[in-house]
Amino acid sequence: MKNHSIKNKSVRQGGFSLIELSIVLVIIALIVAGIFSGQYLIRSAEIKSTIADLKHYSASFRTFVDHYEGKPGDMSNATRYWPTSTNGDGNGVIDATEATVVWSQLSLADMVEGSYVVGNSQIGVHLPGAKITGAGYYIQTIAPDDTISLVSITSTGADGPSVSPEAAEKLDRILDDGDASTGHVTATGTGCHTAGVYDTATKDTVCILTKKIK
Repeated sequence: MKNHSIKNKSVRQGGFSLIELSIVLVIIALIVAGIFSGQYLIRSAEIKSTIADLKHYSASFRTFVDHYEGKPGDMSNATRYWPTSTNGDGNGVIDATEATVVWSQLSLADMVEGSYVVGNSQIGVHLPGAKITGAGYYIQTIAPDDTISLVSITSTGADGPSVSPEAAEKLDRILDDGDASTGHVTATGTGCHTAGVYDTATKDTVCILTKKIK
């Protein structure tokens, strides 16, 4: 009997009891839940920050136009105010070349936080960055509207997709109608949406989200 008891004790010491296994599984579940909860909070913070930025930069753009009677990048008398800046053609359309000057003039006019120089190839230097990783804000005229877009930097400039369809849909629903092809918030990009319905099953950053500046 003594040897049998010692054998059973050794078996118990060599493995886990059901209670111990249950505790381990509960701990793992709590860790996983914490990770997903943290990711959700991060994504929510990114969306809120991006919405605030889009509204703020749109308002700054309108204030600039009201004050200087011209659009940043396009105004033909920019050097009158900032001798080191660049004049646009003043035709009311911010083209691709003038778009590289927009943020530098907005910062020279103290309409936005930070300081930016002419260009479109580096976020944080030529254009402001968003909380969404790899995304920046790009202003141009897409006739007939002046627009601000969430873009990424590619070999050809600030013209790449920067947000996932899921994030784009959330932004669109809060700011507009949730349809990628209608309203004052739209989206483009291969795999971003089908007939205006965001392809949220796609997790890659395939969308360029664009908001009309009103």
